[in-house]
Amino acid sequence: MANVIVSTLETVPGRQITVCGDVVTASFISPQFMANGGRVVSTFSAVFHGGKDKAYGSLLGDYTNNVIQDLVNQAESKGFNALLGLRFSHTYVQTNDALIIVAYATPCSVR
Repeated sequence: MANVIVSTLETVPGRQITVCGDVVTASFISPQFMANGGRVVSTFSAVFHGGKDKAYGSLLGDYTNNVIQDLVNQAESKGFNALLGLRFSHTYVQTNDALIIVAYATPCSVR
C-alpha cells in the first residue's frame, strides 16, 4: 500500500491529478463472523454495558484493511498511483451471522 495514495478526499492536497479511471470496487463477506477464528465476539454485551468490544474492532479493522488492499491492487494493476473518494459500507446480517464490507474509490494518477 506504500506506493498508492489512499484518500477519502476527491483531491490530493499539493498534488495535481493527471488522469482518472473507472471506479474500482472490492467487497468482503465473512460467514460466521461472530465466532471467526475462535475469537468469540460479544458485541451485544459490550454495547449493552456501555463498553467497546476490542475483538470486534480488531476483526473489523483486519477485514477493512483487506478490502483496501484489494482496491490498491486493482489501482496498481491499472497503472494508477492514487485512490480518491474512498467510501465504505459495513453491514452485519444477523440471520446468517455474516459481516459484509463493500468499498469503492476512483483510481487516479497524481504528480
